[in-house]
Amino acid sequence: MEDVHNFTFQKTQVHISAEKVSNMQAEFDEECREFRQKIAQIEKELSKRGAL
Repeated sequence: MEDVHNFTFQKTQVHISAEKVSNMQAEFDEECREFRQKIAQIEKELSKRGAL
């Protein structure tokens, strides 16, 4: 039997499989890594320009 996570948003119930939750977390983590890299690049460029 597959693990299922249950959430309730206001009056709506959502059932998500553990595999789906894991995939969503992996996607979120990857997006965060990408944003952190972009921020670091922007900060580096701003620092070169003396803006930081």
